[in-house]
Amino acid sequence: MNFLDRIDAYCKSHNMSQSYFERAAGLSKGQITKWRNGFKPGLKSQQKLAAFMNISIAELMREGSEDGASGDESRFEITMDDDSMEPYILKGYIIIADKNSKVESGDIAIISTPGDQTICRKVVFNEDGIILQPYNRKYDAVYYRYSEMESLPVALTGKVVRHIGKH
Repeated sequence: MNFLDRIDAYCKSHNMSQSYFERAAGLSKGQITKWRNGFKPGLKSQQKLAAFMNISIAELMREGSEDGASGDESRFEITMDDDSMEPYILKGYIIIADKNSKVESGDIAIISTPGDQTICRKVVFNEDGIILQPYNRKYDAVYYRYSEMESLPVALTGKVVRHIGKH
């Protein structure tokens, strides 16, 4: 099932036409037809669709079955709220991460840091700890020793598997 199938299922379950759905969701007339012809919805359209259908963008855009057979129950989303990963991931992008994927050195991950802060960074492992490296040079890298990670606490929450935004 893809996002168009989800739109079709929503229209059917709410007994509404495609054109009524477009108006009610705040989309342009004929927008869904454009998507059926191969165009992809941008972030603003995804946000409108998700809000109207009362689901997350990750759920809207997920490919696969509705019963979780695709393994997507381990995925979660956050919105990039700073510019620390620019130009790779821009502020405002939706980041989809998988909490069950192993984070390797060099991967981009979501990390919980002291003060209940959640950040997105490139992770580099070394003998004594990890380096959390932003792409944007105006931010500093942060280093944590393995011995202090549990007491602080610092935890790798999920590996970034996709980001959604304007291109």
